[in-house]
Amino acid sequence: MMATKTFRLDNGLRVSFIPKKGYKHTVLTMVVPFGSVHRTFRSTATTDDIKTPAGLAHFLEHLVFEASGMNTHVLSSGAEASALTTHDMTIYELACTDSVQQHLSFLVKGLTNLSFSDALVEKERQVIQSEIDLFQEDFATISMQQWTEGMYGSMHPLSVDIAGTTESVKQIQRQQLEHAYHTFYQPEHMQLLIVGDIEASIMIQTLESLGVSKTEHQTSYSICMESASTSKKVSPTVLHLPVPVPFIRWGYREQNVTFEQMCVAQVTLATLFGKHTSFVQRGIADEWFAQNFHYDYRQHLAYGYGTIAGYVFDLETFYDHFEKYIERVRHRGVTQAELVDGKKEVISYFFQERDVLRRFSLHTAAYQVKGYDFESLIPTVEKIELTQVQSYVESHMNAKHTHAVHIFPLEHA
Repeated sequence: MMATKTFRLDNGLRVSFIPKKGYKHTVLTMVVPFGSVHRTFRSTATTDDIKTPAGLAHFLEHLVFEASGMNTHVLSSGAEASALTTHDMTIYELACTDSVQQHLSFLVKGLTNLSFSDALVEKERQVIQSEIDLFQEDFATISMQQWTEGMYGSMHPLSVDIAGTTESVKQIQRQQLEHAYHTFYQPEHMQLLIVGDIEASIMIQTLESLGVSKTEHQTSYSICMESASTSKKVSPTVLHLPVPVPFIRWGYREQNVTFEQMCVAQVTLATLFGKHTSFVQRGIADEWFAQNFHYDYRQHLAYGYGTIAGYVFDLETFYDHFEKYIERVRHRGVTQAELVDGKKEVISYFFQERDVLRRFSLHTAAYQVKGYDFESLIPTVEKIELTQVQSYVESHMNAKHTHAVHIFPLEHA
């Protein structure tokens, strides 16, 4: 396990450094603890809860990327930049092969104390509206949005896409964006991760030489998380869209998920629905479902859910095999060999992500915000036992905790 050095600057920014010997590029990742589910919050600047339209965090990501001059910076320096909004955070990344100190200075000083003109707000509003239009042709995204709405209720922030809706984006005002920016984009709330073949002492000296100070708008905040609906939608959500064959998404929800529970969830899903499993291999060979059949687990600070999804050639045939398979697992459990294969799939994915520096940085930064250590995944996975997987199947994969979305071709309407 690589040693992580962590310290705080005078302005409160938390900095972590992970040495990666032999790599030619360095990745700088800044994380802001503000995501799409943070629709309601309270700061020291006001005594009332601030309720915002869906998509505000993603809108703010666009504004900061543009107002900071990140595009101009990378074009003139040869670095690569990206930004990403998730359910519970916003991430800005710079990857470079040289001039690390220059890029570090930009990232540390360039994302704070920004202002947004009305013209910029309207420009990015149009860009985001175009993105939302494109999402309407992504059936996997549509199925996930519809599934979360059926599982959590239409009023829950998870039920709306991270980018928001056409109507919610129209409602977002510059004042709301500025208030959220001055609340969350403060050094004392943000985290910087530096990964690469660079000496930590050099990075520390560079950071100390920047003379960074606290921002003008210092504030603390609290998040008001909406509760999930106590009851899920009983019948499947049915849609008719221009898909070639039916598309299904089935899954379950959980909440207050610990790091160990997250690992158990990933191992359980890999053990039951990984590409190596006899169920998936036979399902593809016998055309119960298509090659894109996959499982997905997403865990946030307060919520977690696992799903399986893909095209199915005949819904009745799929459910006949799927329900028998789950029932068989509930009664006889999984074998030690199946569990070992499931663990191997999770660990293989870990190494795959770990060896790509930008992917490793993204995972590590996201885990840090949640208080987790990405490098602890393997030892935690290796300790998982059969009884934990069996208990997880019994407690989560039943009609009481699951919901499904069925998307049919238009001609079936």
